[in-house]
Amino acid sequence: MAAPNVPGGGRVALARSLRDLRLRHWAGRTVPQRTLAEALGGAKPLSLSLISSWENEKSPTVPPTGRLRDYATFFATERSVAAGRGRLLADDELDDAEKATRDKLYEQLLGLRTGATDVPVSIAPGQVSFNWRYPRNSEVRVVCGKLDLGVQDELAHPYTRPGHLNHTDLLTFADVDALVELFGHLRMVNPESDVRFVRADRLREADELTSHLILLGGIGLNDLSERLPRQARLPVRQVVHPDFEDDGEVFEVGEGGDTTQFLPQLSSDTLTEDVGLFARMPNPNNSATTLTICNGVFARGVYGSVRLLTDDKLRKQNESYLAARFAGADRFAILMRVPVLLLVGTALTPDLQDEKTRLYEWCDAVAQVG
Repeated sequence: MAAPNVPGGGRVALARSLRDLRLRHWAGRTVPQRTLAEALGGAKPLSLSLISSWENEKSPTVPPTGRLRDYATFFATERSVAAGRGRLLADDELDDAEKATRDKLYEQLLGLRTGATDVPVSIAPGQVSFNWRYPRNSEVRVVCGKLDLGVQDELAHPYTRPGHLNHTDLLTFADVDALVELFGHLRMVNPESDVRFVRADRLREADELTSHLILLGGIGLNDLSERLPRQARLPVRQVVHPDFEDDGEVFEVGEGGDTTQFLPQLSSDTLTEDVGLFARMPNPNNSATTLTICNGVFARGVYGSVRLLTDDKLRKQNESYLAARFAGADRFAILMRVPVLLLVGTALTPDLQDEKTRLYEWCDAVAQVG
């Protein structure tokens, strides 16, 4: 399903693929446009002209990402056309094999849509993008917090001490899992830029604060995670909660008594779901650069927020969701669920196409609570 290397090739390839799905996906069965329109539109069927515009190879219209997910769901199983009518099966109606077919098909369609649209792949001065690519020769700084090593470092590993023969400075950085994941990806997609990581307490105010900044972690260990979002007028803040005051701070939105807090989920004192924040906006210290925030109540929320746009399996569809949802905005934020595998404690990558993942969305002055 690769797009041809011709002008408009991505749009043509996507249109051809959508038409082929309808006419050739199932052996011995074609799907009339009316049947597909019924399934995709639900109580209000889509117009046949709209279906035709998505399939028109001479002058194709690119469908929204949500419609591509509907296509993938519909063509994941012939049960979509049972009883002679088209319908879209809910997630809980699909078996594991059908879900795997849907996910593979959706990824293919998203790949074609990425080549068919004009969504920017890099950040232009003063603008935000929906991936981790920066303009060539940019200065990018990933800013981490400093671990609290206890009184006179008595709780710290001996390698954290500068005088130790095996001194390892990275052991003093907070959110190292997220840092390693992000730093490798940044260097890979920005080979001609100056990408470095630094602890917040070591930043040179007049120099590095004007670069493209990425803040990892919360206010407990990273002072900039409170100061810079406040300067940027981000409506999401972290506050101490009595149930989690020793290990993290929860997210809160609203003013005065009319506030909403978003809490992690635990089972028998074991974390099963963290809350992550991903936000991007102009850098309040330099409007030509950007500020990106990857945060969580706990470390797994920070890691999940980073994986949102680094995970090879999910980043493209997450990029597409953000690009469609926040198109034209110069700042945005999203709070999301970050599931944690109970047995191994690994944070899973949030899937923004799943509405249950999204807890709160904001761009400029517009907010939506999920």
